[in-house]
Amino acid sequence: MILTIKKAIKQRISNSVDHWLSKRMPCQEQHQLTRNNVFILPSRFGLVFLMFIVLLFLLGTNYQNNLILLMSYLFISVFITTMLYSFFNLRGIKVAAKGEYLGFVEQTINIPVTLLSEQPRVNINLFFYPSDSCLQSQFAQQITVNVPVKFDKRGVYQLPRLTLESYFMFGLFRCWTHLAFDVQVYVGPKPLACSLNSIANQPANDSEVGNESNAIASDNFYELNNYRVGEPLSQVAWKQLAKTGHWYSKSYQSTNSEQVILSLSAMPSSQIEHKLAQLCFMILEYQKAAIDYGIEIDQRVTPPDHSHHHYLNCLKQVASYGG
Repeated sequence: MILTIKKAIKQRISNSVDHWLSKRMPCQEQHQLTRNNVFILPSRFGLVFLMFIVLLFLLGTNYQNNLILLMSYLFISVFITTMLYSFFNLRGIKVAAKGEYLGFVEQTINIPVTLLSEQPRVNINLFFYPSDSCLQSQFAQQITVNVPVKFDKRGVYQLPRLTLESYFMFGLFRCWTHLAFDVQVYVGPKPLACSLNSIANQPANDSEVGNESNAIASDNFYELNNYRVGEPLSQVAWKQLAKTGHWYSKSYQSTNSEQVILSLSAMPSSQIEHKLAQLCFMILEYQKAAIDYGIEIDQRVTPPDHSHHHYLNCLKQVASYGG
C-alpha cells in the first residue's frame, strides 16, 4: 500500500515536471542554451563545502578571529566564482538533433547529437533521461556525438529529453538542462528466428508456398571478394583458402525472377507479438539475400523491392503495428 502511494506521488510529480518543461522548453530541432533553459544548484559536495564556510564564519565571529573570518570570505568568493564558471560552461551552446531513427527492442540505438560553440567546453555529460548510459564530451567548436538510448517495448516513440549536465569546476555545482527534440524513434520487435518454409507466398499464384530453397538455391556464383569479419562461414571459399591461405567469400547473383510476399498472418505463431518478431526476422533475411520481397499486414500489401528505403519502410510498418 505504502509503495503504491509513493509510486503514485512520484508519477504525479514527474508528470507535473514534464508539463512544466514542455511549456518552458518545447520540442525543437535546435536549442541554444541560455539562462532561460539552464538550471544550476549546488552538488552534494557543494552543500558540504557551503556548510563548512558557514561553520568557519560562526567560529570567526564567536572567537573574533580575523584570520578565520578572512578564510571564510575567501572560500565564499571561490564558491560564487565556481558557480559563475559552471553556468558559463554551458551557456551559449547550440544543441541539434533531427530525423527519424529505427532500432529493435533492447538494442542500443545511437542518436547523433550535434554540439556547437564558439568557445571551448569541458566535462559535459550527455544522456537521454532516465537512461543510466552517460557519455562525456569536451569540444572547441563543433562535435557530433552518438548518444545511446534503449526501449523495452515495440512501438513509435518520441525521443526522450536529452540531458546535458556539467560539474565543472571543482564539482561544487551541478549545471544541467533537459532538451526535447522533434525526433521519432521506430522500435521494432526483437527478431525471432523461424523456418522459412511455408511462410513466403508468391503473388503469381497465391496457392503456392515459397520456401528457402526456392528463393536461394537459384542463386548463381558471381565473384570472389575479400572475406570480411562477420560474414557467414557458408560463403567462405574454402578451396581458395586451402590453396592460397587467403580468405575469400563467394558472391552470388540471383536469377530468381519470382517475388516474395511475406504475410503477417502466415507467421507460425499464435501470438501477435511473436508473429511480428518473426516477420521482422524474415525481412532481415530477405534483405541480406538481396531478394525482392513485399509484406502483407492486415490485407495491406507493400509491393516487392529490396532497396534500403523499402527495408526501412517495412520495419516501420512492423514497429507501428497497432499504434
